[in-house]
Amino acid sequence: MKALKYVCVPWVGVFVYVLLAMYAGPMGIASYRSLAGEKEKEEANLAKLKVINRELEDRKNALLYDRDTLSVYARDLGFAAQGKKFLRIVGLEYSSRRNIFPGEVLTSPAPDFIDDSIIRIIALCAAAFVLAAFLVFDTLNLIRGKLYEPWG
Repeated sequence: MKALKYVCVPWVGVFVYVLLAMYAGPMGIASYRSLAGEKEKEEANLAKLKVINRELEDRKNALLYDRDTLSVYARDLGFAAQGKKFLRIVGLEYSSRRNIFPGEVLTSPAPDFIDDSIIRIIALCAAAFVLAAFLVFDTLNLIRGKLYEPWG
């Protein structure tokens, strides 16, 4: 029974490794939450892009099928029908140009996680700490002259 506690040492390392890997590892809960937040941002951006796409489709259809709309856009670009003349006022900003917003480019940052090799090192250090604690405890008990037996 004295040596049974030393069998627990590798299991402590395994337990620490599993807990850290489940929470902070590359496939852990923290990484999942980070990626879920990025997914929501991407879905919101996709919805905005769909609205912009619909507006552009409407403009395209108006330019293809409506001659009045086509003439208005042509006048905005500086074209005129034959026999027509333009009068431009210098010094005023030309505000009738229609700006097209192309959308927003989103780049997803890499999710924050602890590398697997670091998790292994932390687990080995935890197991080594428990082993050292058991050894120090047993050595102190041997120096005192009695060996502590927790189970009997």
